[in-house]
Amino acid sequence: MGTYLNPGKQGYQMVVNSDIFIDKSAMIQYLNSVVNTEQRFVSVSRPRRFGKSIAADMICAYYDRESDSRDIFKERRLSECPPIVKGSKTIRWDEYLGKFDVIRIVMTKFLKKKESVSTSSTHLQLMEVRHDNSQDKRTRYSERSEIYR
Repeated sequence: MGTYLNPGKQGYQMVVNSDIFIDKSAMIQYLNSVVNTEQRFVSVSRPRRFGKSIAADMICAYYDRESDSRDIFKERRLSECPPIVKGSKTIRWDEYLGKFDVIRIVMTKFLKKKESVSTSSTHLQLMEVRHDNSQDKRTRYSERSEIYR
């Protein structure tokens, strides 16, 4: 099924390393401005082939508490953005870097063609977070049931 919780920075790192790369990291400046507000639920909707997956990889790399992504973002446009002033609080570009657990579900991969939306929804509800006590200490999603594989 994949890693849904704290997927890491690898996806965004590959994009950054590519010959063709457009830096849209300033989008995180807006996301940081709505953290801990009523506007914190954000939908990144774009037409096909307009970089939604890359934006999701970037957001995962930035907020994922298990990824050390400072090296990636200190060289992006985000680091050049002026601090956000909200009342008496000043929010710098790296204020929320690596501060949250991130859940990433790619719906086109999650909703299998042979399953109904109801079955996929049930599958999602059966997933549980389990702390993997292996040597890498990563947190992974695992399934309670094998019936949906």
